[in-house]
Amino acid sequence: MATKLVVLGIPWDVDTEGLKQYMSKFGELDDCIVMKERSSGRSRGFGYVTFASADDAKAVLESEHVLGNRTLEVKIATPREEMRQPAKKATRIFVARIPPDVTEAMFRSYFESYGDITDLYMPKVAIDSATPLDDAGPGGGYMDAPAEPFGGYGGGPIRNYGRLYGSLDFDDYGYGASGSSSRPSRMDWRTNTPL
Repeated sequence: MATKLVVLGIPWDVDTEGLKQYMSKFGELDDCIVMKERSSGRSRGFGYVTFASADDAKAVLESEHVLGNRTLEVKIATPREEMRQPAKKATRIFVARIPPDVTEAMFRSYFESYGDITDLYMPKVAIDSATPLDDAGPGGGYMDAPAEPFGGYGGGPIRNYGRLYGSLDFDDYGYGASGSSSRPSRMDWRTNTPL
């Protein structure tokens, strides 16, 4: 078991001596440091603690810690050499589109030919029928509803400005299609039609 731990979430006003005082309650320390910014000397909010005994380090990992007004997160420190190594290969894979008639036993036996399986999970998904588009009507959606109930133009409620916004005159803002505004409307700019 490793004896060097990383301590995260250290309050900004706690220095190396403060961390050392707190952690020495759990056992003898070989080393303790709170990391600081080089330029300002301020705490970076984390540090390292090395215990003389692996049992003491294990006890610290299994406990909850509050220093000042903050809860500390304590983990085993990863050596620099391991941090620089490439990531390990994934040991878990996701398999999609499994036919419904495949059982867990069939699935397991197939993949066991590639190696040992430590865990297998096959969710059972309920499948519901969907209504085909042809049964939903000619266009299949609400946008193809008849124009009469909406009072709009074209094929649905898309241009139903009057009912949505009352008697707002869109030409006052340059969005309408009529030429009553003193400046060209956006509709005229989009379609490049002369006024």
